[in-house]
Amino acid sequence: MKHILLRSLIDTQQLAGRELGKQHLPILMGAALDAREGELILWDFSGITHASASYFAATFLNLITTAEQLDRYFAFFELNRPTTEDFDIVLKTEKLAALVASRIQDDRITEVKVLGHLDPAYEQTFWEVCRLGEATSEDVLRSANRAVTIKKTAWINRLTYLHRQRLLRKEKRDREFVFKPAYL
Repeated sequence: MKHILLRSLIDTQQLAGRELGKQHLPILMGAALDAREGELILWDFSGITHASASYFAATFLNLITTAEQLDRYFAFFELNRPTTEDFDIVLKTEKLAALVASRIQDDRITEVKVLGHLDPAYEQTFWEVCRLGEATSEDVLRSANRAVTIKKTAWINRLTYLHRQRLLRKEKRDREFVFKPAYL
């Protein structure tokens, strides 16, 4: 995991406006590209007093929508309440989701929440994989609520969608894909 303290990277406490976001985007993109492929980047907002919706739209929205091509995963940490609310609005408007770390211990994320838009079926699938630690579509099929009557292919589609959203990692083992939470 690459831990990026935004306050040190951009040297300001107020992240407001599209114009400032446009100025900061190359700096943030450079920091993301400095991480290894497949690495989780923890964007730490400690010391940031506010980040506006327009700032998020100009910066992190661009990063999130290119995360799959960059082969990076993102999580956010220490967002204060107004910043969280603004980020949530931007994500929901774009029908995107992001991981927000609630707790970090020994340089590992131990608790997360999902911010933004995630349909209930996908959210249920995400939390089931989190509960299992890692899972194939067959694992999720077996462990899912018995009231859910979807088949293996539908589980594969859900897991793949969560991978494209960069909430889950995907690894090929033998003849199956194994998915695990991006923060693990």
